[in-house]
Amino acid sequence: MKKVFVVFAFIIATYCFGFSQNSPCNQASQFCTETIYNFPAPVNTGTAETGPNYGCLNVQNNPVWFYLLIDQPGDIFLDIHTVPSRDVDYICWGPFTSQITPCTSELTSSNIISCSFDASYQEWCNIPNALSGQYYILLVTKYDSIPANIIIKQNTSIYPNPGSTNCTSSVLFNNLNEESFSVYPNPVVNSIFTINYSSYLIDKISIKIINTQGIEVFRKLISKNMESIEIQIDSSGLINGYYLVEINDGQKIIRKSIIVQNKF
Repeated sequence: MKKVFVVFAFIIATYCFGFSQNSPCNQASQFCTETIYNFPAPVNTGTAETGPNYGCLNVQNNPVWFYLLIDQPGDIFLDIHTVPSRDVDYICWGPFTSQITPCTSELTSSNIISCSFDASYQEWCNIPNALSGQYYILLVTKYDSIPANIIIKQNTSIYPNPGSTNCTSSVLFNNLNEESFSVYPNPVVNSIFTINYSSYLIDKISIKIINTQGIEVFRKLISKNMESIEIQIDSSGLINGYYLVEINDGQKIIRKSIIVQNKF
């Protein structure tokens, strides 16, 4: 068994990053067709990693990666749009036998299923004739860095026999629970605060601190097979205000708020 204990002191300018520092292809979030995704689009977070053939995507700004594991066979038709209306684009590759091994050498032109790079606020990703057990990789990008939310959902009205994804049996998962997750002291004043997760972890997780502008000011990836996690953060590197502390294992996200009230 292992226990992680880490102390971090940092300056805000060094760690002001967003989704460009979020999961790359091999840490893509799982996409569930039964879920409607609605999240703030990354802002000023750079471009997607080098390696894949991005097909029609001439630029890959503000990337967000997903993978789909097919459960019921059929056509998967995804509605991808932004609110308010801003340019959004995407590319989808597949089919594969894993969500990890295709990244990034198998994301080739011959494996591109669907791709769009136009100025529209709405795109439609079609995965035709998907079969049970197949994996697909989806990259969604936002051309500009004007704040907007990205909404992704399956449209089941287009095809008579729509497929669906498996959201429970693709990989080992942590079964994150809110009772094991704590952030203290709160509020924090001129001191270190602690991020603690007290349950056993069987797979990797990411821990982030996000400010009120939706910008990550801290991120750390924790390896698998950990007995517990305890991370200490020096609040002197943070501007006073509200923050979200997020723990994410790719299956579930838990967030806690914290207030920084330094009086230096």
